[in-house]
Amino acid sequence: METILIIDDEADMLELLEISLHKSGYKSAHALDGQTGLKMLEEQLPDLVIFDVSLPDVSGLELLEQIRADVRWRWVPVLILSARGEIQDRIDGLSRGADDYMGKPFSVKELLLRVASLLRRSSAERSFVRVGSLLVDRNALRCYLRGKLLDLTTTEYKILTLLLENKGEILSRNRILRHVWGRQEEAASRSLDTHMRRLRNKLGKYGDLIGTIRNRGYRFVSPNG
Repeated sequence: METILIIDDEADMLELLEISLHKSGYKSAHALDGQTGLKMLEEQLPDLVIFDVSLPDVSGLELLEQIRADVRWRWVPVLILSARGEIQDRIDGLSRGADDYMGKPFSVKELLLRVASLLRRSSAERSFVRVGSLLVDRNALRCYLRGKLLDLTTTEYKILTLLLENKGEILSRNRILRHVWGRQEEAASRSLDTHMRRLRNKLGKYGDLIGTIRNRGYRFVSPNG
């Protein structure tokens, strides 16, 4: 289920958006100002962000520039929803990196269609694997936990990526060995145990999600089970 972060200081607008998104099968989170929204981006890594241009602490366009300048978030699609709906306002928003721009008042049905379109396009274009607050960038060979870059070795990165791409599935030791080392010899098998232990330590609480299935292999379960 995709999570959408809404940043808007109007209570009525937040309620309308959250009710509409929930009815369409999305999860939502909200912030009343830009700085709180940035903190939530770090903690929750939403699939899409919706925000107004007029925020109490920072301009929505400045917020957009901060999002697009950060490698952790630049892939997240952004939809601006603003009372400033003139052509020049739309041009300003889109030219600074927004993926879509809608003026207020708006049609809820049209908004939901645009949200669905942005999520489809983002899923097809990005080379990321995300589970909860874990994000793997397969192009850059990097992994982030709650927005912070993890110091993983290449081997640990390969193991984690394989587990995330096949979350919920039991992966045999032989399958992991072939994927990471290209062989199944005893030395590589012993090394796997060492790398798995170090990986769990680096993931902190997320390391508990890597389960050892006796006589079968390993499995990564989602944070929500």
